[in-house]
Amino acid sequence: MLRLRKLMQVACTATVALTVFSCSQDEFEMTNGKGNTTIMATFEGAGGNTRTTVNDLYQIVWQSTDALALFCTDYSKTTLNYQSGVGTTSATFTGSVESGKTASFSIYPDQSDMSVTNNALTMTLPATLKKYAGSSNGPMYAKVTDAGNLSALSFKHMAALIKLTVNKIPADATIFKITASNNIAGTCTADLSAEYPVLTIKDERASKTITATFDASSSTTSRSFYIPLPIGTYQFITAELTNGSDKVYFTKTLNDKTLNRRDLLEVPALDCVTVEATTPTALNEALADSSNLPQTAPEKKTTTDIAITGEFATAEQSTGIEIPVVKNSDINLAFNSVPGTSNGALQLTDKNKESQTDPAEIATNKVSLAIPEVSDGGTSAPSVAIDMPRTTVTLSAVGATSTYNEVTVTTAKQTLVVNAGVTVKKLIIKGGNVEIYGTVEELVRDGSNSATVDVASFGAANIKAVTNPENFKLTSTWDGISQVEATNGNIYTAAQLAFYQSKTAPNDVNYKSLPVTLTAETTTLYADVDLADKPWLGMVINGKIFEGKSHTIKNLNMSQYIMNQQETKYTPQACIGLFAVVYGAATIKDITLDKVTIRPDASVSPKWVGALVGYSRGNVTKYENCIAKNVEIFTHGAASYRVGGLIGYIEADGAAANTATATLKGCKVEKASIAASFGYGGLVGSMYDSVTFEDCSTKNITLSLNGECDNTYGYVSGFIGDIANSGTKARTVIIKNCTTDALTNETALKVPMGGCKWCGIVEPESVPNFTIKVTENSGTEKTLVAGTDFNIVNNIPWDGSCAFEPKCENNIYAITAPSELAWIAKQVEKNNTFEGKTIQLSNDLDMGNKSWKPIGDNSAHKTINMDKQEAEYVKTVKYFKGTFDGNNKTISNLTVNHKYPGAGLLGNVQNAVVKNLNVTNATINGSSKWTAIVIGFSNGSLTVENVKVSNSEINMESDTDGAVKLAGIVSYMNGNNTEDIHLKGCSVSDFTINGGSYNIAGLAGYIIKAKSFIIENCQTSNITLKVSDAKYVNKVNYSSPFLGCFGVTASKNSAVFKNNTVSGTYTYNGSTVNLSSFTISDAGKANDSNYSSFVCAPLFGDCDATSMDITINDNVYAYSNGKYIQKQD
Repeated sequence: MLRLRKLMQVACTATVALTVFSCSQDEFEMTNGKGNTTIMATFEGAGGNTRTTVNDLYQIVWQSTDALALFCTDYSKTTLNYQSGVGTTSATFTGSVESGKTASFSIYPDQSDMSVTNNALTMTLPATLKKYAGSSNGPMYAKVTDAGNLSALSFKHMAALIKLTVNKIPADATIFKITASNNIAGTCTADLSAEYPVLTIKDERASKTITATFDASSSTTSRSFYIPLPIGTYQFITAELTNGSDKVYFTKTLNDKTLNRRDLLEVPALDCVTVEATTPTALNEALADSSNLPQTAPEKKTTTDIAITGEFATAEQSTGIEIPVVKNSDINLAFNSVPGTSNGALQLTDKNKESQTDPAEIATNKVSLAIPEVSDGGTSAPSVAIDMPRTTVTLSAVGATSTYNEVTVTTAKQTLVVNAGVTVKKLIIKGGNVEIYGTVEELVRDGSNSATVDVASFGAANIKAVTNPENFKLTSTWDGISQVEATNGNIYTAAQLAFYQSKTAPNDVNYKSLPVTLTAETTTLYADVDLADKPWLGMVINGKIFEGKSHTIKNLNMSQYIMNQQETKYTPQACIGLFAVVYGAATIKDITLDKVTIRPDASVSPKWVGALVGYSRGNVTKYENCIAKNVEIFTHGAASYRVGGLIGYIEADGAAANTATATLKGCKVEKASIAASFGYGGLVGSMYDSVTFEDCSTKNITLSLNGECDNTYGYVSGFIGDIANSGTKARTVIIKNCTTDALTNETALKVPMGGCKWCGIVEPESVPNFTIKVTENSGTEKTLVAGTDFNIVNNIPWDGSCAFEPKCENNIYAITAPSELAWIAKQVEKNNTFEGKTIQLSNDLDMGNKSWKPIGDNSAHKTINMDKQEAEYVKTVKYFKGTFDGNNKTISNLTVNHKYPGAGLLGNVQNAVVKNLNVTNATINGSSKWTAIVIGFSNGSLTVENVKVSNSEINMESDTDGAVKLAGIVSYMNGNNTEDIHLKGCSVSDFTINGGSYNIAGLAGYIIKAKSFIIENCQTSNITLKVSDAKYVNKVNYSSPFLGCFGVTASKNSAVFKNNTVSGTYTYNGSTVNLSSFTISDAGKANDSNYSSFVCAPLFGDCDATSMDITINDNVYAYSNGKYIQKQD
């Protein structure tokens, strides 16, 4: 096959005329003007014959019927017709382009019904080429890059070409026909916006045949045929030369060909000889004639096509057809009628073999036998006996198909070929090997033959039965298209294996309902299969047996998930593997997968992915001696999980307590690279319920994050990614006599922490009912200990990006991991307020010191100037309006980097409840107001109960917006004059605020417009405040170790402090403050003129509500004459 690109050189001259210089055919260049246009097309070098698109010198010459189509930007078309230059490489074309229109592109050849709409070209690849004179009219496209100067116009092929030259062509030959496995003629389309447009057959009435007709001629002894073909993979391409009625002069079949744009598939030249013979004797006389066929080796390679006319039949005596076997002389025998073999098989023998009987290592020549199809369904199909141990022999067809009865064969080791379209009812191998593209109904090794017979099959090959398969070494290569149903579940070819793929993908079903594709009780693989990296859609088996017979499937390429899972709130895209799903008590055994590539499209994030099995669901599913090696899996997205080197996800289907969901025995993964988001392992990605592993191993496993979820844990290990269990049933994982590499940061592991040697993570709810027992080579059984030998989800820090939906029952979202809390934050950002819902922590959460985006974010990142009210702010803020129940769990290592108002674990809440929560080792880095460890801004009612903050700090940069109202628990609370605010049983200890302006405090920053507020049973200790705003340095600025400041309540006399304590040290701007020096009588004095004289109070820095009473520990204080005075009973 030649690449046309290598054959063309282009230059261009002229301004109004088009000049094309070429010694090939891939790139034309032209110049063109507007209005009346004359175009001279010139090709370098003189061609001696009529136009042949690619002649023997790969030159282009023209004929009088040639024309170009020039399209303008409005898709109007101008035909440029031939004017002069026939039979030469230089021709002139003329046409008229309407003034004012701009040329856009050109198409060769011009067709009257050609059209373009929205850059989509529609034209025809004709099924009939009348008066054929050697021109292919191979379609080409040229884009105009400079409408004012077309000298750079370059034509590109939009199809491929097949070239075949026939010498000694019969005088009465009138038809040359190409027949292919694919559609090759009809209406075509091409996307002209592509860099290299290609034609695709779209017409449902398209043809698989192209017929070129020409006039019979006794003076023409040689013809070359150039036929354009669409790109693609062809099971077969057959060429025939006939007289249009009763004679076929040759038939030539090419098997398993892939044609790309601008490919030239060049068939060696053929010498065509017609022989009238009805008996083997008469045919042998013709074959012995040196004018018909070389009797000694010619100097150059020749191929002679011998068309045998007449009603041929074998003789009663065993006379064979004697074929001269000499080097450089290949022979094609084509019978115009089906040979009669009632008197004995049609025999092909080596005329020159002398004493050689054993198959030669290297064939001397090639011989093809072609017969027409019988008309009685195969009953009268001829039998053939081939004894040619020095020759490669091909069984072919005259026409699209033919049937042979019993064929007994000895060939060279290179080999017997059964062409596509050929059916052999029984093939008996006495010597040599076999290539099959067609159908063999029964394959047998002769009893005299003790050698193992190599049988290679390709494309749509179909072997229905093999007697004693152990006598054969079967290999098969898939073309990515063909599918043939196997007989009785016995798979001998790649096309038969491909038949059991899923028929559609994805299927919109629930996880139990994928259509089953393997239905035989036992499906047996008898061949090594090369899937040739063609896209594979996983098989589905339910309760049956797949027996691999120790065979290998290699070059497996999978990207399409099979299930679009319904009725799930998690990732719906699921199931990628050789077996997409294994249901029930199935058995998969004795199979090796070599070079497996799984790379789903970047737009999807699939789950349940494995080289062998994506999803295994059943009780006592068995996997025995299943091996995967050289595996590369890369799944995209933050929600791609349960990914394994062998099996993605194993789940029970109602198994009893401690009953194995699956058993894996002798299973291995060797050299695998796996990237996902979490829950991935060298052997199994994830398991749900009991599984037994025995004599299994993994080696050279590389695990890494897919880069779309910056996960610091991954739930990964070189053996099992993670283990989960639901309900209260006891489950046991048994790992016996298995080996795996320990993962370390320095070797294979590309994530900081991957769990223990055997298992990355056990989900926490599983731990009480789960036992993992490991027996290594020492024979000692060890029960693994949770938190020591394997990790539990809640012990794992957040990765900074992963967000997964938690379980929700009765409007309670159970948060088991930081990633689930991150999902809550993302939902609030999408305007899900969780009003009426509860967020409840099930575990302690380590936020990993990754940058946390607050729950309830200031989505517009709006800053509020000092002289404006917060009403401007609340218009765009996203609120959390539910209940946040910490369930007495601890959130640690929280880091918030947020320079806008409303920062904290919860940035902005409205009518919320926050309770039973511990926060420790938290850091807020900001530069704006309304910042606290737990709640930044509260609008409406607020209840905060039993919330504790410790060992935390707020670091504020300088900010002209005013870093005000900073605190440990909650920064700013606005009750809108209608709602109550209640802080109860809360504490802040060892807390520091570095920087800020005023209203900064240990517990809470500022309360305003509350209907009432109560702060009771709260305490702070060891509080350090440091003011960075120069205006307020060394000033009291409404700050305290407890509450910064508060305003008037709507219900007068409803500001209550009860049983609160401030203890430990209180450091303000580097100085220790004497907490006992505060008196309530000083509250209310602070203003812009006397900041320096006011002493900070322990419970609050100041009060902006001098018109109302304050209650402290049941003592009521009223403001009078500039001081608060305790009221007397």
